[in-house]
Amino acid sequence: MSGIFGIFHRDGRPVLGDDLDQMSSSLAHRAVDGSNLWNRGSVGFGHNMLMTTPEAENEKLPYEEVENNLVITADARIDNRAELFSSLSLGSLQNDAVSDSYLIIQSYKKWGADCIHHLLGDFVFAIWDGGRNNLFCARDHMGVKPFYYFLSNKQFVFASEPQAIVALSSVDKELNEERIADFLVSQLEGIDLVSTFYKNVFRLPPAKRLIVTPEKCTESTYWQLDRSTELQLKSDGDYIDGFKDILNNSIQARLRCYNRPAATLSGGIDSATIVAFAQKLLKNTSAESLAVYSGISDRTDGCIESEQIKQVLEHTGISGRRVKPSEVCLHAEEILQVLGQMVEPYDMSMVLVAALYQNARKDGCRVVLDGIDGDIVASLPPSYPTLLFRNGQVAKAFTETFKQSRNYYNGKYSAAKLFYKYGRMVLSPQLLREIFRPASLTRQTRRVVAETLINSQFAQKVQLQQRLKQLNSHGIQRDSLSMRDIHITTINHPYLTVALERYDRVAACCGIEPRHPLLDKRMVEFCVALPWQYLVCEGCSKVLLRRAAAGYLPEGVCGRHGFEHLGWSFTRSLVPGIKKEIKKNREHLRRFVNVDLLLRMVATEKRMEKPAVQLNVWEAYSLAIWLNKIFPSGKKSDIV
Repeated sequence: MSGIFGIFHRDGRPVLGDDLDQMSSSLAHRAVDGSNLWNRGSVGFGHNMLMTTPEAENEKLPYEEVENNLVITADARIDNRAELFSSLSLGSLQNDAVSDSYLIIQSYKKWGADCIHHLLGDFVFAIWDGGRNNLFCARDHMGVKPFYYFLSNKQFVFASEPQAIVALSSVDKELNEERIADFLVSQLEGIDLVSTFYKNVFRLPPAKRLIVTPEKCTESTYWQLDRSTELQLKSDGDYIDGFKDILNNSIQARLRCYNRPAATLSGGIDSATIVAFAQKLLKNTSAESLAVYSGISDRTDGCIESEQIKQVLEHTGISGRRVKPSEVCLHAEEILQVLGQMVEPYDMSMVLVAALYQNARKDGCRVVLDGIDGDIVASLPPSYPTLLFRNGQVAKAFTETFKQSRNYYNGKYSAAKLFYKYGRMVLSPQLLREIFRPASLTRQTRRVVAETLINSQFAQKVQLQQRLKQLNSHGIQRDSLSMRDIHITTINHPYLTVALERYDRVAACCGIEPRHPLLDKRMVEFCVALPWQYLVCEGCSKVLLRRAAAGYLPEGVCGRHGFEHLGWSFTRSLVPGIKKEIKKNREHLRRFVNVDLLLRMVATEKRMEKPAVQLNVWEAYSLAIWLNKIFPSGKKSDIV
């Protein structure tokens, strides 16, 4: 991922080159192919380059059009290039010589702030318009590319990562302790779309644009999913063909690479389908094969995930690179060093992803495709039978619930247990739910404090119960009227955005750009418009995706249900080596963590064998490493 950054002094003061240098240095890991600065009067831009498209060789950012008084810095891959060439009358130019940032600024010249409606792809950019004396910024539809900013009456500062912003002496660096509580209570990572670990640094949400002038800052939404339109095609085959066409287009756009493309492959249908489709597209257009990276178990048999990966690789004719937890453990020092550079403590949970990205980068790859998140885009949450009950489709609800027990959950939950769960959600009166909601939230808070390492006094200070309530407000509401409402609510939940931001930060530290075909705007709009039976049917998830994959993948892979996640086994392999770091950094943690309990957890090997203990210890370690970077002496006064 390239890095962008910039400063706009709203009070007219000149921007200092040293400030831009400081921001660039804090994003040095994104400057694989160099760094450039532009500075004029009260505005300064910067760009740290990672070339990931063929056109990037001819791209120099920031890019200035002196005659139009416009400057742009961008991290972008624009997928509708042919359409823009036509609309902007650029036919006389050579396609491969025109950068994506040039297309953006030409779009802005023609359509102004509405240019955002004409762009397709993953992008984040800032344009200084000297004629209008304003700064125009935008983030892509799904939030694949990150955008952080600081705003005061005197200045506006933006960057691809928050540490580039707080590197400036003029920016208030006060720690956002509530976000530390969110980290210790992991489900709170998705509490909102704006907060960061610094009180005065914010994230621009997906599908948002900002216009900043000396007098005001205006944020607006430029795109929303349509809740009213349902796709009506003639046959099942038409739905399958439509899905395949969009997926092929989405993957083809993401195969536009500077060098050999790569992909991660788990045993799930999402990543397997992307690998199979991408490999076929490459075979049709070049002799190049897709580079594939997977995490597998150390066990020689009995691991469904590893066996599914093997089947997909054999079926597609790809050799693939398979990484085991024992290999990661052998290179623990190298992995921990990379993890220590991570921007947020959340990122240190991504051990497997970091290991796969590192291997891809060593092999010369810069772009890695993945399968997140088919569970959200191409399916519905497993609670969907409750809406069938609520809408009076009782027989259908019973059938779906019974088959869901057998298919989706593989018998892990009995049909009777699911009937009781869904029935209680539907039949309990709203008034009764409102009466008991505070008590339920209190119990939830107590359970969270008991199950995590969060210091109970700290939990009270940050009003943990209110934060849990805020998180719950993002969930599916009782008054949801349709499957489409449920689907869109799930897609819009902050959980998806924070996951994408995590992938971006980890990839940037490894010199990789992650690309997500299932999160293409066209794919998301298509799936949201589907009749719900093409998302879930007879207790099975991702129905249309599975049908589209038939013929590309082995039947057993297409029909697999249930899940087995190997990611934690890679993280767990590093836990035994971090006890010394826990003890050394305990004073950094004391304000936030129950340190006495933590030290008891790491006291004996027997306790350390428990999965819940290992998870808590790893989270404490991650927080300690991050806090040590932020204020090394352990004093809060270092950053406030």
